[in-house]
This record gives sequence, C-alpha cells and structure tokens, in this order.
Amino acid sequence: MEILKNDAINDFFNRCLENIDKSELINSYIGLDISQINKSELLAEMREIGYQIDNLYLSIDDYCRSPYHKNIRLDKIKAADMEYDFELLAKDILINVGLVQDDPNKELNDTLILKAYDKRYKTTILKQNGEYWMSDTPQEAITIDPFAKKAYGKTLTFGLGIGYFPYMASLNTEVEEITIVERSQELIEAFRENILPQFNTDKKITIINGDAYDYFNDDFLKDYDYVFVDIHKSIDDGFEHMVNLLDQANPRNYDFWIEDNCLDQMKVLIFLYFYDLYFGYEYIHNDKFINGIFNKIERYFAKIDEVCDVERVKYYIYSKEVKRGILTST
Repeated sequence: MEILKNDAINDFFNRCLENIDKSELINSYIGLDISQINKSELLAEMREIGYQIDNLYLSIDDYCRSPYHKNIRLDKIKAADMEYDFELLAKDILINVGLVQDDPNKELNDTLILKAYDKRYKTTILKQNGEYWMSDTPQEAITIDPFAKKAYGKTLTFGLGIGYFPYMASLNTEVEEITIVERSQELIEAFRENILPQFNTDKKITIINGDAYDYFNDDFLKDYDYVFVDIHKSIDDGFEHMVNLLDQANPRNYDFWIEDNCLDQMKVLIFLYFYDLYFGYEYIHNDKFINGIFNKIERYFAKIDEVCDVERVKYYIYSKEVKRGILTST
C-alpha cells in the first residue's frame, strides 16, 4: 500500500486533523436545553459546523403510534425478579437519537442525529434483580427498525431485550421464522409468559437459552439467512463485543445494533494508518485493545498492492465493508 504524494493529500490530512480536533464542539450540543433558544439561529449554527439537520424535534405522538408501542403492554410483565417502573423524560433537551452521520466530504467531520422530544414522555423501565434491563424509548425504535425491515428468511437474533426486534421482524413479510439466543433464563420466562402472547403472528419463534459466544460460530450461523446481534448496552461495550464475536465467525449476512456508531472509532484509526504511512510515523497507543485493532488494520492493508489518491483514501476510511473486512481478517 502506498499513497500518491501531492498537495491534495497534504491538504486532506490537515483538514481531517482539524475535524478530529473539532469533535468536542460537535458533541457540545448534546444535553442542550433549546426551550429558550432561537431555533432558526441554532439550526444555522449547527449546519455551519457540519450537522445535517432539518428540525430539532422528535414527535412523541408519532412514536406512540408505532406498532410495538400500540400493541405490546410491558406493564403485563409479572415475574419475581423483574421490576416494572417509569421515568419521565424531559422535552426540549437535545439527545442523540440515531446513528452517526457520515461527513459528506469524508473528512472526519461526522455528526450525530440530535433531537429533542416535543413533549415529555413517560418511558417504561424494566429492571432485573434491581439492575437496569431495558427501556422503551424512541431511540430504540429508530436504531432497530432498519434491521427489522432488512431481515428475511430464517432470522436469528442474539439478545432478547424487551422483544422489540423480534416483534418488528415478525411484521416483516420477508421473514419466515425467528430464532432468539438469550443467556438469561429469567428474561426468557418473562418474555414467554408476558410478551410473546401479545405477538399477533403465526410465524415460528424459537428461543434458545445460551450465551452468544457459544453460538456465534460458522457451523451454527450457516443455517440462518440473516443475523442480528443486540447483546451490548451501548458503544462502550458494543465495539469490543463486535470485535470478539467476529474473531469467532463471519456470517454471510449480519448486522450489529448501532454498528455504525461502534465502528466510528475505526475511521480515525484507519486515517492514522494512512497518515503514518504517508509521513513515516509509527502509531503506538497505550491501550492494548486499540493497538490490537490497529495491528489488524496494518495487516489488512499490507495485503493490498495499490497507490492511493485522496478519493481512494477516503473510500478506505469510510467503507463499512472495509471495516468489516479488517475485523474478520486474519
């Protein structure tokens, strides 16, 4: 792997470094109370720094009309170790409600989908043995619906949660049957007894009590047309789960919940690979896990015989297929 040396690539590297430094400004809008702010001016300000945003509000009424919210009653859950509670979510506070939005110029000026609820919302919270399990929020729908619509044939999902993905996938006419792998027997029993009876479907739904790491192997996965993984709580543990599971197997058609957000840090690592390659530097990070990912990146590109211009470097930084290829490479 080589990089064509010219002013264009120098300028590109400099713009990327500036945008990396600007990430703190991008994130500074999270938690902003917009109730007393001129909305037009705020939108213009956010667009100026790269936000791709048309309005600042998310409609709670639209969410409450969604199939899951209309048809599934979580307050029906009755189990000895399950606690059912509510939390009143505030309006007018900007929160991240979706996936990372790629910089259209592919220069690491990525943004988030920031919205505020247009009214206060009483969300359902479920706890198991006093520990937070899952909540019913619009973010859940926004980040899972695309995968439920993408599913088809024999669909497999790791992680049960409140049954949102299985329910929405059951509405997909392309889905023939659904298999769920869940490690908590207590959650499985609560789901079978209280949530599954509310599913209005004749599709076969199979639940396996087991750990994702025991079942995420090529021999088991080969029998499924689509695989969805939702065993992580956030990007904090999501990326590591993704790396570890893809070390075990490489399904033919799969997705991880909030995968784009989990993979986002790989953009910077791939950029740093090309930056170091161009300037002759050596990347060393004090985190063993991050160093392991960077070593995967180096091995992946070492196998490619190519002289890259700016557009090709941008492709490698932003391609989801390339990131997946890096994680599944040996």
